[in-house]
Amino acid sequence: MSVDDIETLRELIQTLNDGVEFYRAAVEKTESPEHQRIFERVVRARVAALSYLQPYMVKEEGSPELGHTFGSVLHKMYPDILFGLNIDKDKTLIKQLEVVEDETLKAMQKALQNIKSTMLKSILLDLYPRLNRCHDEVWHLDKAC
Repeated sequence: MSVDDIETLRELIQTLNDGVEFYRAAVEKTESPEHQRIFERVVRARVAALSYLQPYMVKEEGSPELGHTFGSVLHKMYPDILFGLNIDKDKTLIKQLEVVEDETLKAMQKALQNIKSTMLKSILLDLYPRLNRCHDEVWHLDKAC
């Protein structure tokens, strides 16, 4: 894999790591059992995606990518999410998680455009519809609130 492939993959993995962190917090904070089930499903989808992608990082770097995108929109939002959870939990939570989903799809699209490794690209093409379904579920929750 090229250096560009590795860096793009690293960004995607970090974005997925951020999402796992946010959704685990959302599971704890939501007041709705239905929302909790959806958020848990999204966590599982992200963890599954990571399990497909991390071996490439281990192969190239010698260890999995466990970092987060500290400069990202997601990390900048984190204090707002925690503050919002104390006011109007589920509505605020879903609005913020929709941003998490948008950032994830952006990272996936960037990876699909930039990664040259055919094996990794085929995995991304397989993962994209699954992660897009997560985005759609959160979008539908937002519209229902």
